[in-house]
Formats: sequence, structure tokens, C-alpha cells
Amino acid sequence: MIYKDNFFAVAECKRYSKTNKVTRPDIQKFHSAIIDCKADKGFFITTGEFTKYAESYVLDKPIKLINGEKLVEMIQHGTKFGANSYMKNLLE
Repeated sequence: MIYKDNFFAVAECKRYSKTNKVTRPDIQKFHSAIIDCKADKGFFITTGEFTKYAESYVLDKPIKLINGEKLVEMIQHGTKFGANSYMKNLLE
């Protein structure tokens, strides 16, 4: 859970291989959790990838998908510039 001022977000993390993708039903369950928690936004993070159906499902939802490649990029950025600089952009 992420709290900042009047902003509330939830996250779900999955350790998957590149061949085991997060599917639309996984994201739909997560979307229900976001609604149940009354969260403003959700972050679904995986070390693997998302199916195209999962990616298209979130287009009009308050969900940010972060795959393995993006996760590595975020870690590298946070290590170089500090986590706060990246998180500020992510939460907007």
C-alpha cells in the first residue's frame, strides 16, 4: 500500500519468468481489489511480461503495469538519481 497526502494506491507483485505472462483475468481480479480498497491507483508489477489482452484492459483503468524490463529500469534510475525522483513521476 502506498499513502501520500490524500493519495492511496495498492500494488501486486508477481515473480514470473518471461514465458509465464500475467493475463487479463489476473488484472481483472486486481482491478476488483483496487475498487474494494477504494484506492486511487494500482500498480501490477511482474518480473515477466503481460499479455496483450492484459495491456489493453488497463487502458481506461487506474492501473499501471510494470514488467520486468521496466522494473530493472526503475531500479537503475533509483540507484542513480534516488528513488524519490522516479516515484514522484510514477504517482502522478
